[in-house]
Amino acid sequence: MRRENEPVGFRTLWGYLREVGRELTRPAAWLYLIIALVLATKALEIIRMQRGQPPLFADIFQPVLRAIGGFVADPDAVDRYLRRVPAFFYQFVLPFGALWFWFVISNWQASGRRIGRALGAGLKIAWNDFGLSPGCLRQWWKTLVIIFCFMLPFIYAFATTEGFRRHYPYLQRLRSERVQMGTLARQIESRKNAIAGPATRTDVQKQDPAAQAVHEKAKTELAEMETRSRSVFWGALGLLVLFEFLRMLYMLSWEFFFRGFMLQGLLRLGLGWHAVWIQMLPYVLLHSTKPGVELYYTIPSGVLLGVLAWKSGSIWPGFVLHFAGAVVFDVCAMFA
Repeated sequence: MRRENEPVGFRTLWGYLREVGRELTRPAAWLYLIIALVLATKALEIIRMQRGQPPLFADIFQPVLRAIGGFVADPDAVDRYLRRVPAFFYQFVLPFGALWFWFVISNWQASGRRIGRALGAGLKIAWNDFGLSPGCLRQWWKTLVIIFCFMLPFIYAFATTEGFRRHYPYLQRLRSERVQMGTLARQIESRKNAIAGPATRTDVQKQDPAAQAVHEKAKTELAEMETRSRSVFWGALGLLVLFEFLRMLYMLSWEFFFRGFMLQGLLRLGLGWHAVWIQMLPYVLLHSTKPGVELYYTIPSGVLLGVLAWKSGSIWPGFVLHFAGAVVFDVCAMFA
């Protein structure tokens, strides 16, 4: 410890550097460094999205996504939401791989220097101690149902407002198909009213050939509209299912990084409640592109998800709650 009035020379600075070097041999330092790396990458991705720039990993992922074809090849899908597919790798694979590697090294001697045994022991510790074991869901499902039922009215109220419907579902193509479904529904209703109108019914009853022809044409057009409406609906539903599957991977990476890697790592350092507050701060900041109401909502939700992960020792209660809420929100925004 340096005294307040002691001059700082080269030897003192070298001593500080050596202290930093010693600190880097501890797992806690690497925990913080990986957290900083992931958060910096995430922030850079958000900045690039706001500036309309290509995704960070566009050169790697765009050829793969376009090769798959279909909805994945849609420019908006690649540029708007599927840019987040790489997040699964740097928010889940990278930190989990670092944990696995560390615990393999830590158990190398205890495993008799057998690589297979060391890999298995390291995987087991990383999996169980950082929130990936799903066994707690048997004890927590009732609590999750109660919380979700409390959330449902708020989800519906916000999802059906124009402000949120301009942003959700995230995929522009889904929002376009929602508009198309609404237009077709209004056209079908108008055509049904015209077919069932008093004048039309009277003309058909009189067996007027011209009126019958007009009536049959209107019925044919109505049938075509209904067929098209069903086609658009099932197409949109299928696209939404695929979209939610990709979103599931993305949200899983978020839950693991914030409530697994970060929270459980900080809890292992003995921070207790401080770990919940610390993981909540970047979680809120990284929602800065959301609508204002939702941004403020992430403060209590970040605390709630952190507490669930802390008390259950697992990311899965929070993930189930978070993902189920997101799916219902998108379904309400799309079809309600």
